[in-house]
Amino acid sequence: FKSVISTNKTASVALAPQGSRRLSTNGGLSPRPTNARVVLVDSVSSERETLANGLLDDGHDVYQADNVKQAVALIQKESPQFVVMNSRPGDLEGSDLCLWVRTARLPNYVYTLIIDHGASDIENAGSRICGADEILPPNIGSNELLARIRSASRIVQLEDQLQRVAVTDSLTGFPTRQYIEPQALREWHRSARYCVPLTCAVIDIDHFERINDEFGYDAGDALLREVAEIVRGHSRVSDCLCRNSGDSFLLLMTECDEHNAARC
Repeated sequence: FKSVISTNKTASVALAPQGSRRLSTNGGLSPRPTNARVVLVDSVSSERETLANGLLDDGHDVYQADNVKQAVALIQKESPQFVVMNSRPGDLEGSDLCLWVRTARLPNYVYTLIIDHGASDIENAGSRICGADEILPPNIGSNELLARIRSASRIVQLEDQLQRVAVTDSLTGFPTRQYIEPQALREWHRSARYCVPLTCAVIDIDHFERINDEFGYDAGDALLREVAEIVRGHSRVSDCLCRNSGDSFLLLMTECDEHNAARC
């Protein structure tokens, strides 16, 4: 190990509000490849429940929020593929939520749909500029919303594929540091809140440049792949691995102190 950092501190982190789920029968539309996680945002509970029931009948997981603050907490907790928000005249929260979704480092692409309840053209333009994928009419029914979500699922899948390629090291198959950084931050906060140990180990290969110089880059690449497999084989399912840079690997060991980490 080049370096080992461990933490066991206490802190306070706000808990996300509970979402809502309800199992029901299929609404009669054609089957989907997978069910989606959807966050519904609307201060009017009756209208929110109507849309929620249609989505639940189609087999989706639905989480309901009264406002943007609750929606943000649910998005962070549940990692939804879709956010549907009712936007009313003078309401700027839709733009705020879209902007947060596009700037937050979320684990997957979140497709946002804004239902326009009389917002001005300027307000709708603001939502699009801030990252809304679709602006929907106010009288949209459950079947139309389901059709929009199914159509948009292809975009979500493509975005996720692109994201996986962008954060996967092609040589070792490990995630890159860009991917693991938000996970490390979440585990740090979890460690602090629940007083559980967290250890981060950086592993590198001694004299790696000499190997490249004497045996060539192909040999160096083969060595990196072999070391990656050794690290993967000695890690736990709960550990987070990434290729840090060059000949360096990072191993994030949850609920593991320095003593146990040194034995790995």
